[in-house]
Amino acid sequence: MRTKPRYLTLPFISLMLLFGCNGDPGPAGESVHNSPVSTGDPSCPYGGSELVAGGTTTYACNGAPGDSVTIASLAPSEDQNCPTGGSVFTTTGGQTSYACHGRQGPVGPQGASPYINVKSYGATGDGSTDDTEAIQAAVDSLAGSGGIVFVPTGTYMVQAVSNGISLGNHTTLWLTPGAMLKAIPNSSQSYAVVLVEDVTGVSIIGGTIAGERDEHTGVDGQWGMGISIRSATNVLIEDVTIRDCWGDGIYVGFGSSNISANVKIRGVLVDHNRRQGLSIVSCSGCTVEASTFSGNAGQAPQAGIDLEPNSDTGPVEDTRITGNLFVKNGYGLLLAAQNAPVERTTVTGNTFTDNFIDGIRLFLASGNTVSNNVIRRSGNHGIAIYGRLNEQTEEFAHDNIVANNIVEGSDEIGISLFYTIDNVVSGNLIVGSGQSETPEKNDNLALRFSARNSVQGNTMRLGSYSVQPRFGIFVTDTSTDNVVSNNDLYHAGATAAFMDQGVGTVVLGGNRQ
Repeated sequence: MRTKPRYLTLPFISLMLLFGCNGDPGPAGESVHNSPVSTGDPSCPYGGSELVAGGTTTYACNGAPGDSVTIASLAPSEDQNCPTGGSVFTTTGGQTSYACHGRQGPVGPQGASPYINVKSYGATGDGSTDDTEAIQAAVDSLAGSGGIVFVPTGTYMVQAVSNGISLGNHTTLWLTPGAMLKAIPNSSQSYAVVLVEDVTGVSIIGGTIAGERDEHTGVDGQWGMGISIRSATNVLIEDVTIRDCWGDGIYVGFGSSNISANVKIRGVLVDHNRRQGLSIVSCSGCTVEASTFSGNAGQAPQAGIDLEPNSDTGPVEDTRITGNLFVKNGYGLLLAAQNAPVERTTVTGNTFTDNFIDGIRLFLASGNTVSNNVIRRSGNHGIAIYGRLNEQTEEFAHDNIVANNIVEGSDEIGISLFYTIDNVVSGNLIVGSGQSETPEKNDNLALRFSARNSVQGNTMRLGSYSVQPRFGIFVTDTSTDNVVSNNDLYHAGATAAFMDQGVGTVVLGGNRQ
């Protein structure tokens, strides 16, 4: 039997307590329950204490009379007997036992100071009281010096029509998982539950920010935002759920001074917003990663993410969209450059499922890369690169790269190029397009009104769906000087694997049919 010393004192028991986090402050760690063990108990023949933490039991036993004890500390993971750390006790009789720490609590924001709890300024979180002024007072008490505004569990009603909660420089708004900022129902065309404007160094972490889409009392407008970021730099939105807004879950754009820059959105769930999940209207260096955009639809353009600058707010440039899930939106992702450039966007490693317009559409957007994504069951096209005929003037999308994507089961065309020039489409797998049974639109890949594009090294297949695509690749008679080579078109189209009606199509290598 492993034994513990008779001299188990209060200072030793304090070793069982957990320090809640590395930041200021952090939620409490796992508590340890201490119960005495009587002499003669098989676990501790000389008596001692039973220590229980999170279902794990260890014993601090008294040693035999006369034993001396050596005590040594254990760091976490140093010894399998105490994976969370603790102390090891060895008696002169050669008996060893352990007293282990409980598991550490969640880590809080690192080194942030000061710390303000919104309830200390009168916020109730009772789901009915207007807590706007109380929360704003907590934010304002930081006076631009930075720090954490902490929102504990509860539902905090916010008057969003007056731009809700406005954050200052170097401020972290930290919501516990059970905390929600909820817009008070209104009839306004526009609002913001949380406003981040003309500031820098702002973080919004955790919890839920909710609009009032289902309780909205008006019918007009599309600008009711969950989080509105305007002319702000160095902004982080992380682990937040943003849902049910009259407009967008998150809006990134131009305020009164400049385009927004260096905005990172990570690990968020953006769900059931009426217009977009996320609109990026004016930004240089936005990153969106490891997030989910679902069910965002109701007001055009109704996209999971929409990159669409206004004509007077500058470009959207150097955006990175990676590792996200887009499901049951209108567009999964829309790059719309009809007003100003959308360029140097990288879209990689994302999954698009059941979006009812297009999985990805690039409209007049140029110089972007779409690679290594999976796009399934899109309502129209899996990937569409589109220009337009505008008052007898042709406007082209150009110099985009679409590579190594999997496109499956699109209702119409798997990858569609329309009014495009100088784009590269390579290494993609396109399967089972044309599920809408619209004969003129059910090809795996089609080029219309397009010139000088390179379509090489792609693989097309009919797929196992009951409806099968007409052509593997279709180059229409409105297209000129495109390169179509080295594509695997075996069983690629029910009518023909390759239909070339174009002018001057160049086939440099064989297309297996």
